Amino acid sequence: MERLDKEKEAKVGSKAVLIQELDRGGYSLDLRPSISGIHDVVKYDSNFGWYIKYKPTQKGFPAVWEYGGAYSHKGEAQIIGDKEGKPMVPVYIKKHGELACKHHALFIAKTGMQIAVLKRHKEKWICALFVVVDIIPPKANSEYGILKLALVDAYTGEASASTSHGPIPDTHRRMVEAALEKARRYHCREPLYYKEGKERKGG
Repeated sequence: MERLDKEKEAKVGSKAVLIQELDRGGYSLDLRPSISGIHDVVKYDSNFGWYIKYKPTQKGFPAVWEYGGAYSHKGEAQIIGDKEGKPMVPVYIKKHGELACKHHALFIAKTGMQIAVLKRHKEKWICALFVVVDIIPPKANSEYGILKLALVDAYTGEASASTSHGPIPDTHRRMVEAALEKARRYHCREPLYYKEGKERKGG
């Protein structure tokens, strides 16, 4: 995570202000991962809101990746969960090619599923939790579709998965802790938050 300036860092002390700032894109630069590709990245548009540009699987299903890892003092992660924030069975686990801090597990996207995005600088971190509210398929002239997101909650902390805003609810804790762990794994090369099952080759 880019180091927050003093004004933003002061605002983070208030949970209500943090949510407000995130909900209007105030921290979009801090939450925008830089090690992914041109898609599968949570972005913010002042007119459209929060979204992810996704590339469908070979069979045309909407899908989103778990990715991330750590470099020296920085780290980031995107973690995928079902409607209750529990691990899902991936459609594909990447085992070859460039893996360090890249894409690791691909999940079929569904409305209601949760996505946690975390950015870390040394021991300071910020995490936003989103829910998929709509899935827009690719247009005729594009290979990318859109996952429209709604901000559910956000947390900041230092050193451990605890915050100055009080305890993280159990319904969110697992995903936040998984995102923080992945963002601390140096050159992470494998998925962290998923359920064992039969992968569907190629989706």
